[in-house]
Amino acid sequence: MSTIREFAAWAEGKKQLRMEFFYREMRKKHHILMEKDGKPTGGAWNFDKENRKPPHKGLTSPKHISHRKSAISQAVLDMVEVRFAGHFGKLRPFHFAMPLPQALLELDHFIEHVLPNFGDYQDAMVVGDPYLFHSLLSSDLNVGLLLPLEICQAAENAYRQDRAPLNAVEGFIR
Repeated sequence: MSTIREFAAWAEGKKQLRMEFFYREMRKKHHILMEKDGKPTGGAWNFDKENRKPPHKGLTSPKHISHRKSAISQAVLDMVEVRFAGHFGKLRPFHFAMPLPQALLELDHFIEHVLPNFGDYQDAMVVGDPYLFHSLLSSDLNVGLLLPLEICQAAENAYRQDRAPLNAVEGFIR
C-alpha cells in the first residue's frame, strides 16, 4: 500500500518512527475508514482500548475452514515433511488456502464469521485454540494471492454494512 520511496519520504527528518502515524497517512491516502470531511470514521484513529477484553470461560472461535489440497500441494507437503523432518513445528494440519479461489473463500469466511469478534479479543489467548479470532490471511498476502488494499476494503465494507463493529475492523486493518 506504500512504496519504499513513499515510506522513506515520510520518515525523513523524524526523530522517532511510529507506525501509528504512518498508518494514519495510509488511511488518508487510500480513504480507509475515513469520512468525507477528512476525519477518521468514529472520530478516532485507533480503538485499541476497546480491544483488550480477556477471554471468558468457554470462549471459542468459529471453526476455520479447511481447503482441499491439489495433487501438487499434497506432493509439496509430503516432500517438505521428508526433507525438513528435523525442523521445528508441525506441517499438518495445513489449513492455508493455496489457489486464488480458496484465498477468496478464506477472506469471505474471515469477514463474515471471525472479524466481528476480532477487536474485543485480538490480544486474547486460549489454550487449544491457536487462532481464536485471527485471520489466516497472511500467507495469502505473502504469496500475492490477496492484496492488502482489497483485504482492508473488505473489512471496511463489513463495518459500513453493519456486519462488524468499528473496533474490530479498525484493529484488524491496523
